[in-house]
Amino acid sequence: MNTMTDMHRDRGFSIVELMIAITLGLLVIGIVSTIFLSGNRSYAQDERFARMQENGRYAINRLTEDLSSIEYMGGLTGTGSPGIRDYANQATVLTSSNCGVDFALGNALRVLGNATGATANAAFGCIDASTFRNGTDVLLVQRVLSPPATPAAASPSENPFSTSRVYLRTNTSTGVLIKAASEPLDITSTFSIPSQNWTYWQYAPTVYYIQDAGVPSLHRLSLGSGLTMEDELLTDGVEAIHVLFGIDLDGDGIANQYKSNPTVDELAVAMNARIYVLVRSVDKDHGYTDGKTYTLGNLCYKVGGGGGCNTLTDASATSEPQKYHRRVFSSTVVLRNIAYRAQLKP
Repeated sequence: MNTMTDMHRDRGFSIVELMIAITLGLLVIGIVSTIFLSGNRSYAQDERFARMQENGRYAINRLTEDLSSIEYMGGLTGTGSPGIRDYANQATVLTSSNCGVDFALGNALRVLGNATGATANAAFGCIDASTFRNGTDVLLVQRVLSPPATPAAASPSENPFSTSRVYLRTNTSTGVLIKAASEPLDITSTFSIPSQNWTYWQYAPTVYYIQDAGVPSLHRLSLGSGLTMEDELLTDGVEAIHVLFGIDLDGDGIANQYKSNPTVDELAVAMNARIYVLVRSVDKDHGYTDGKTYTLGNLCYKVGGGGGCNTLTDASATSEPQKYHRRVFSSTVVLRNIAYRAQLKP
């Protein structure tokens, strides 16, 4: 009798019980897997948006900083030639290798709105037309860097004079663009010229543009050694920059009209600038389809174009521009130096 009881106790699961256990196990595994995959997708999405936010803010900050300091010339307020400046040596300082950056134009700010590779290359020869992103702006900002240069032997020397750089020598009433070879040899030991009271400021022309060689990115051309413009990648994922300039038409210091391709004369009375930056995620989201229209001032962009909008494309081999997330960043900056000089004019 005890033996029969033990045999009943030792029997295994029935088929039904086993199937129920397997089903419940699979349900648990499925739920856990779903939660894990959902968490992974959420993490990837958060990472994607965080990087877009970082790239967009960085691009806006770089453009805002340079534009807010446009025409800063070390306190120079004289009325030399051309315009308000007198760069007697500019022809010898800036050569044909400078990518079209030339103070002889008489303006410190130039913009090509909604440019093509051909127009960008024609204006700035060191921009490669084949990799330039059509329908974006090219922006030239010319200013000097602060603080002024100090003798290399000075202690402490916050910004020592470098013989490989170009400087604006000014006493606030006149200015001369110089390179080391055109100055006395003792320039690295002393700047003391009592009769003139000169100071030296590093000349820093900068060209911003969008390059698209697989991943669209914001690039900056800066004047390096040898008087050539050196190309630098600032941040990737930037598909377009566009700037509208607020023009003061009646001399009251208030912008009356906004233009994306102002003339040289109009830029001379530009009171502020509206900056727009279109940023996309660097990696694709294959579960997403972008059908939005993005407005940047007086321009619009969308995947495939149409409706008067510029086309958003992907220069990479597997072209799926609709699989990227995008966001527009914008900022308004006062062009205080231009506004100040405009007020000084009779």
